[in-house]
Amino acid sequence: MFDAEQGLLACSFDSFNGSIPAGENLYSTYNSGNTWMIDSAVTPKSFILDLEAKSHKAAFIDYNNFYYSSNRSGTFPLRYSIPHPSDPKSYLQFEDSNYVIFNSSSLIDIIVRRPASNGWIDMHTPQEVVAGAVTAIVLDGNECWMSEAFDTNQLYYSSDSAKTFTPTVPIQNSSFQFLTKARTGKTLVGGTPSFTNGQIWLNKRQATTANNISVTSERFPAVEQ
Repeated sequence: MFDAEQGLLACSFDSFNGSIPAGENLYSTYNSGNTWMIDSAVTPKSFILDLEAKSHKAAFIDYNNFYYSSNRSGTFPLRYSIPHPSDPKSYLQFEDSNYVIFNSSSLIDIIVRRPASNGWIDMHTPQEVVAGAVTAIVLDGNECWMSEAFDTNQLYYSSDSAKTFTPTVPIQNSSFQFLTKARTGKTLVGGTPSFTNGQIWLNKRQATTANNISVTSERFPAVEQ
């Protein structure tokens, strides 16, 4: 959602038995999701695999392209081809059209585009990161967090625009099956897997100290159990 009323929804569909044609559409709402209409600003070239909206900006990826809007999906003037068109794409995060990160595998293959990087960089499995299955990525300015909750209890943290990652262990016996940043403010919200006594965790980051934050168990106090 861009705000409490306007937002986007991606829908990709296939009957598998051919009873209806496969397709994909981007839908918009202007009344908090009470009604939805097809967004005519862009026509995806293949299935929409991930969609992200923040402030007045929106972006989504299909198998082949990254699409970006800076005016609440009024137009999507930018479209970049992306690597590995046959691979699944997930956990899209962005700051603008030149600063983007997502995973391009059923396990881990981190793709990033940074300002002045002159295109996409395939990081594969970054150093210090376990070769497991990504379960969450959060990007906020020069900071980035990544988890692989089904393979390790380590939460990976970067303060240099996802160039290098440092393993941390905020929760001793688990990690985040989902991790997201609140729509407004700096707070991070994470959830541990339900089969390991799932919990909701908060990191109430302060804007004045955001660049200096280190992710530790003290900064992720449990608020629901």
